[in-house]
Amino acid sequence: MFKEQNFHDTVFLEEYLKSSLKRWLPKREMQERYQDHKEQSNSDRNKKNCPSSSSTVPDDDEEDAIDRKVLDKNRQQDAVEEFDVVESYCESVNEEDLGDEEPLADDIKIPFFYDYSETDTAADVDEDLDLWTLSNDDRMDFICALQSKIVREFSKAVTLYEDNAKCHQDILDDHDVSILREYDVIGMTVSGAGTRLHLLNQLKPCAVIVEEAAEIIEGQLVSVLPPSIQHLVMLGDQEQLKPRVNCYQLKKKRLDCSMFERLINNKMSFTQLGQQCRMRDEIADLLRELKIYDVLKTNSEKTCHNELPDYIESSLYFVKHTEPESKMTGSNSLYNEKEIYLILTVAEKLMKNGYLPDDVTVLCPYRGQVDKMKRAFKKKSSDPKEEYFTKLKDINITTVDSFQGEENKLILLSLVRSNPKQKIGFLAERNRICVAISRARCGLYIFGNSAVYSTSQNWKKIIDLLAKKQKVGWFIPFKEEVKAEEKDDEPVSDTTKLSSRELTWLSLKIVTKWKVVAGLANLDKNKIENVDLNNVLYTEPCQKAEQILSMINKKPDFSRRKLGDILVEGKFDELVDEVLSGQLRYPTGDKDLEIVPPNETGTKS
Repeated sequence: MFKEQNFHDTVFLEEYLKSSLKRWLPKREMQERYQDHKEQSNSDRNKKNCPSSSSTVPDDDEEDAIDRKVLDKNRQQDAVEEFDVVESYCESVNEEDLGDEEPLADDIKIPFFYDYSETDTAADVDEDLDLWTLSNDDRMDFICALQSKIVREFSKAVTLYEDNAKCHQDILDDHDVSILREYDVIGMTVSGAGTRLHLLNQLKPCAVIVEEAAEIIEGQLVSVLPPSIQHLVMLGDQEQLKPRVNCYQLKKKRLDCSMFERLINNKMSFTQLGQQCRMRDEIADLLRELKIYDVLKTNSEKTCHNELPDYIESSLYFVKHTEPESKMTGSNSLYNEKEIYLILTVAEKLMKNGYLPDDVTVLCPYRGQVDKMKRAFKKKSSDPKEEYFTKLKDINITTVDSFQGEENKLILLSLVRSNPKQKIGFLAERNRICVAISRARCGLYIFGNSAVYSTSQNWKKIIDLLAKKQKVGWFIPFKEEVKAEEKDDEPVSDTTKLSSRELTWLSLKIVTKWKVVAGLANLDKNKIENVDLNNVLYTEPCQKAEQILSMINKKPDFSRRKLGDILVEGKFDELVDEVLSGQLRYPTGDKDLEIVPPNETGTKS
């Protein structure tokens, strides 16, 4: 009750002050005339102080005058409607005594006339002055005098605050320096060194070690080196990402060249490591193929434990497709729905087989692809159909640039670009390629349009090398999951269920006529319609086709002969022998390179 009474008293006082101020202030027309008169007086006084009528105002004074004029206008605007109207109380205020004037909140304006200068000698405001007895002109003079006093006092307070703040900061700096002197090694970022350069000058370090020196703009590094240093040691890799320069014109002037790279380019002697201890040797072959490093050996003792999971056949693979890229709405960033589907499918299989989310990283060159990929993984992780789906949300999905200097067991690399003009943008830069293909310890799996990327000389070398090793295909070659009741040497019979590999292969073949196959198999129409309309679980036609085949596979009376008959009726005669013989269960040779999945229009890609 007490707080409520206090609130009403405060609101009443505010409204009373507004009402009094409204009555006391001169009309706006008089304020404007007074202001014009004051400006004219100041102008005349300035003319008298000029040495001659022909002389011009110096540029600095002219700019200062413009700045003051802008500042005055801003202050005048800030003074308008200084008092807020409290709606809960305004209705109870009696405005009849105020005459026919406009509403209070819309018409109260206190002009700011004071032009501050160091030599200002305006008289102090008389505190005993009866404001209501003043004429309109005197009231305007009073406002000027009051503002003069406030500005002078505020200026003094600001000066005092700045002096005290500087003194306080000096004390803190002395304390920091006294503590830092007790240590032999001090670590900080380049930005941190820039803001604490005064501390470095007091510490007088004799040696500076710069890590990731190839990523630092030369000017930024030079500016933080204290004059006391005798040794500068820089560590880095000029073959990886350059310093980030957002201005294209500055980049053309080679401001993205670090001091580290410039000194190497100018034949300054340097020491280069000759062994890598991160990745399996077959992954390092990609770097050797591009001739990025003169000598690159693999330390077998360090990498011998980088083993693949039992269900993955190869540590390297290029998963190709032909689906086009898309542009983000309201952004220049790009994404590729096909690659999102492919990578999500691979991630599902990894999680299903017990792989840890922390051991998998998805890399994308574009922020748009990262955002779309995260949404797809998050949506799938909320699907209660399988328990392992929940692990998908814990997989790290990030950009290639932000992952420099880091590593993981398995890397799923999305290349995104796929367009008729065969442009790949900044992905053609060798530095960025080097970062992208050198993050994996155990397995690197690349997803992209091989035809488009083959237009780049560097990417063509990578794709050709993988093709020679039979590491290019339409999906990652996972090893078949052998069930407990199955044996590796058991022949395929008519009642042997289709394996997951067979389901995937056949779904790619029947993708354009999966509804026809479903109808011929006499599946429940409601289930077919559910697969057709469900765009959450089955976002791609290939997923819908695979789900239909899975439903056929689970029928109690399933037989390969019956499935063959369905395929013949659906005009898929060429698939019958493969289904009956089971040869798709364990494809060998370069079978992966032969399959060409049709696109959504029904033509072959």
